[in-house]
Order: sequence, then C-alpha cells, then structure tokens
Amino acid sequence: MLTTRYPGLRHLFLRCEHIQQAGNSHDTISALWMRVGDPCDREWLFFLHFTASCVSDQEVAPIVEKTPPHELGFVYSEKRCVIDKLLTVLNCQ
Repeated sequence: MLTTRYPGLRHLFLRCEHIQQAGNSHDTISALWMRVGDPCDREWLFFLHFTASCVSDQEVAPIVEKTPPHELGFVYSEKRCVIDKLLTVLNCQ
C-alpha cells in the first residue's frame, strides 16, 4: 500500500541489501518475502505478489516517480500528460 501511495518510497525497498543481492525482479522479491515454514493464506499471497509487482515495476513507476505530485492530474493539450503516458504503457489507447 505504501509503495502505491508514496511513489518515491519504492527506491528505499530497492536499496535494501537483500534485494540488491538477489535482484529486483518480481520473482526474486517474492522469494525473499515468502514465509518459509509458515502457512500462507490467499490474502497473504495476494499482498505478497501485489507488493512485489509494485516494487519491481519498471514501466509505470518511473513515469509516476519523474512527475512532481502537483502535476500528476494535469491534462495538457500541447504535450503528453502523465495519464496519457500511463494509458500508452498499459495499452489502453
């Protein structure tokens, strides 16, 4: 939840020694955070994969992180706005 609410926070997770050693892909982050020996219910697995996706994202996160917060909702006619860029990345246009 925090990585989606505060986009710059993702970089703190990526600087973690364990992630830097293992790699920042979705699978390696999921493996690092998996509870070994403890049963993981469906809710835990959902949030594990959701969080790993947010931290490992290389398409959406950089677009949002490069944009000042006060410009995130702007729609421009002369240049591409953040919303337009995100829709393009997600193949929604």
